[in-house]
Amino acid sequence: AKDYESALGVYERIDNLRNSKGHDLLTFGRRAFKEEAFFASKKAFQKIIDSYPEARFAPEAEFYLARSIEALNEPARKPVEDPTISFLEHIGHRPGSEAIPEYKGALALYENIREKYGKHPISYESAYRIGWLLYNKFDDKDASLTVLSEVASEYRQIIGTMNADMLLGDVQLASGDLNAAANTYSFIGAY
Repeated sequence: AKDYESALGVYERIDNLRNSKGHDLLTFGRRAFKEEAFFASKKAFQKIIDSYPEARFAPEAEFYLARSIEALNEPARKPVEDPTISFLEHIGHRPGSEAIPEYKGALALYENIREKYGKHPISYESAYRIGWLLYNKFDDKDASLTVLSEVASEYRQIIGTMNADMLLGDVQLASGDLNAAANTYSFIGAY
């Protein structure tokens, strides 16, 4: 098993020695996230946000902080690396913090990113995650439809994938709007 917690400290020192102003931490955070070491990725992205809030990659760090918190809330992730501490202690739970269970913290962070970064691509990624969470975790089809309807075409143009369109069609179908779902799926097929 890889020890991402210890590696984070090493990457912090490397980042300082090379004066990379958070870039080495970003590389580490991405790797930890990809390897599903979400607690370590959360800490790396939080460190970037706290230490380098004006970095050009700060929006990415904020987005992946939210993604890490979202992943830590997955029931399959709750057994932590160190079984001697509770899950809430592991994610640094404090009342009112972004690390609260049930995805509310991640949802709030995504909403903040949308407000803060407007037309930045990371804003559209955040909107997609909001729509996904509202539909898949909160079972709020109406709110999910609202968000996805607002951003689907921009998401496709800016991000270059049909993920938002596909999710929009799924939510329309689940909501019983078969005509809208058929139109959305037809559009995807023709694209």
